Amino acid sequence: MKTIVVTAILIFASPFAQAQEALPVFSEGAEGLGLGFGVGEPTGLAIAFRPNADHTIAAMVGWTLTKGQLHVHTDYLLTVAKIDPPESVISLNVYGGVGPTLDLDTQYQRNGLGLRLPLGVSIAFDKPIDIF
Repeated sequence: MKTIVVTAILIFASPFAQAQEALPVFSEGAEGLGLGFGVGEPTGLAIAFRPNADHTIAAMVGWTLTKGQLHVHTDYLLTVAKIDPPESVISLNVYGGVGPTLDLDTQYQRNGLGLRLPLGVSIAFDKPIDIF
């Protein structure tokens, strides 16, 4: 009886074990959609889309705490250099980009439209975490 139960468990569990191998692993690549938050000035919700490892479209909707304004910006970012130390859980990406920025102030009518030229370094971990 124990042999039948063990055999039945192995037969029914084997398709699930094969299905688990096909599931994506977060650290396989940098492509995809990411959500996060920006802390500082402004503070808000950030989103990024990476069609591949070198190109990113990033946006943020936030609130400027000092001026009391709604802030929105979108950037196209290009990775210009990658630093992958051997046997490390992190990699560094140097990027630059361009994009529009908009500040809306309903109280004092101080609205602003501008151009951003972001330059920076992002720290990517083997897990689905990215700091920039």
